[in-house]
Order: sequence, then structure tokens, then C-alpha cells
Amino acid sequence: MSWRPLFFASLALASAVAVACADSDERAPTTETQEGGAPPTLADAARDDDGGMSKNAGVLRVAHLADGLGAVDFCYQARGTGNLVGPVLGRASGDAGTPTDAGDAGEVPDAEAGDASDDGATSPEAGSPGVPYLAVSRYVTVSATGTLALSFVRPGSGSCADPVASGAVTIDPGKLVTAVLMGRVEADGGAPGDAGAGTDGGSPDGELRVTAFVDNRETVRDKARVRLVHAALGTTTQPPRGALAARAVSGRTTELASAIPPGQASRSSTEIPVDSLGYATVTPVPPPTAIEISQADDAGTAAWLSPFTDLGLSGGSLHTGFISSDGPTGLALLWCDDTSTSVTLGACKLLR
Repeated sequence: MSWRPLFFASLALASAVAVACADSDERAPTTETQEGGAPPTLADAARDDDGGMSKNAGVLRVAHLADGLGAVDFCYQARGTGNLVGPVLGRASGDAGTPTDAGDAGEVPDAEAGDASDDGATSPEAGSPGVPYLAVSRYVTVSATGTLALSFVRPGSGSCADPVASGAVTIDPGKLVTAVLMGRVEADGGAPGDAGAGTDGGSPDGELRVTAFVDNRETVRDKARVRLVHAALGTTTQPPRGALAARAVSGRTTELASAIPPGQASRSSTEIPVDSLGYATVTPVPPPTAIEISQADDAGTAAWLSPFTDLGLSGGSLHTGFISSDGPTGLALLWCDDTSTSVTLGACKLLR
């Protein structure tokens, strides 16, 4: 079933407003997904005069897999503009409303605009949410598409002036995007000023990078859909991993990916049905289930096995697994249910 008809039908009902750290009165709408798989709903400010999606609206979430960086919020800047918008998550925190079965996006309170270079920018409320390490944010709607510069800042800072990492992503109108911050902080405790960008994994192993992955929330009634992202780029104590392979282990073994290059999603394949976005479509796997991850070239490296648990690999399910260089055995898996996300953070469990 596709969520696209419901997504566009809901445009006329949604209402949410966020903040722009800009000198103009333009504001960036924010919204969030709700339980039950409702996709993010664009606010009125993200619609054009005909009631359709604005060409200048995009939807993204942030996955934090950068070792040693601490919790982050983010600001964004559209190409060709001089204004940074944000911090997005803190300024959209407030009372986000109560999710309902109908997928009501709730309301996000207004916040004042300020220039990113102004240390006196309006501070978010105390306890403003950020994205901790090994977690995924809610989806938010931003009033820009195309190439966006992202600046990651400390939660609660109220300013975009002192980023701890930065990079760039590309967002197309009507697409949902996960921006993954991955890599590690330098050994001296400092983070590189430019985290790099793109989906080609071109940054040196271990360096901080920001990579955008297009999300497809379509589900198949009698199949499970799984995408895996290789963010095991090393820590101060763990070396980076090369290309990986993954499978689900239960009463039988189900192949999920034959090759996951560093910094990328599963490589498309016909042998294992993996599409161009990295999603494998497989027969449901009954619990208890574990995910086994090994080197793609089978170079004698022992496979890593997650704990056996209910991973929700039923018909109609949709998951993204972020592979990290963490945990007592050198790997960890952040397993996210992409059909059901909570108000504050994505519905993910950490498997070590």
C-alpha cells in the first residue's frame, strides 16, 4: 500500500509552524509522523496557491551515528541564501500536540526568527530535544529543497553560530530524506568543520560525513521491506569496516543484503531483491529473529550476530537498520520501525 494518496490528501488539513533564523518573516513549517504509519504532513506554509506541495518544501529526519559527538540539533541553509534556519528541533519542541489515530500532526508553536550569527537569538525552552548518539529524530518539514547546507549544533544552544559538524544534502520536492551524520570525532576531541556530503562514500574512512538517503514508505502486504545503512566507520577503539553483508536468522536464514558499502545503503541486487534505494523485499521472518552481519567478501572475519528478539519482520512491515561501530563486540545495529515513529524520536531499538 502506498501512503502517497493519504499524504497529499492530508495537506489541506495540516497546520504547523516552525522558526527561521533569518532576517525576513519567512518561517519553516515543521511536522512529525504519528503512530500507525502516517507520513509527515506538510503544513499550510508548505503549500502553494493551488493547495499542492510547495516546490520549496522538503521533509527530512536526522540519524546520529557519529561516535563521540554528543547530542545534536541542526540548522539548514538553502543554496544561494545567506540565512541559516534553526536550530530546527529545539525551536519546534514546545507542545507538539497529541497524536491521534487520524494522524493529526498537532500544532507546533511559533518561535521568533533570528540571524544565525546573532548570539542573542531566541533560546528554545529548557530541555529542548536534540538527537543523541545512536538515535533518529522525528521527521520535520523544511521550507527549502535542492542542496541544503546542514550545521549541527548543541541542543539548547538557541543559535546556529557554533556548529560542531557541518555538511550538505540534496532534498527533492515530495521526497522524504534521512540525513545520516556518521563517522567519528578526531582523536584530539575536535570535530572536523566540514563533515562532507553525498552518497558516494567518498570521504576517508572514519571522517565525519553527512549522507542523505531517500526514504520510501511504501509497504507490501505479504512482504517485509528492510534497508540497511553501513555507518560502521570506526571509533577511537574500533577500526572501520569494509563492505558488509546481512541476513535475518530465525528458523531459516533470509538474505537481506549481499553488499553494503561503507557510508552507503544496501547495493541494489536482483539475486536478493534490493531496489535502487537499498530496500530488500523479503518473505516475512517469524520471531525470535537475529540479524547476522559479516564481511561481504567472506575474508575470514567472524560474523556479528544481534540478540534474538522480535524484529517485527511481518507482512506490511518497513524497517531501516543503521550499522554502527559500537558495542562490546565491535558492531551495533540501530533498528528502526519506519511504519511507526513517535513524537520525539524515531521508533528504534539498539541491538548490541
